[in-house]
Amino acid sequence: MRGTMNVITRLGRTMNERLDAMAEVGGIG
Repeated sequence: MRGTMNVITRLGRTMNERLDAMAEVGGIG
């Protein structure tokens, strides 16, 4: 099940990166 874990980890990292980018653009962070 390593493949599934890797996919979940990648999705989590992508979401975090997008949230950080949105925060920077929106001036929230």
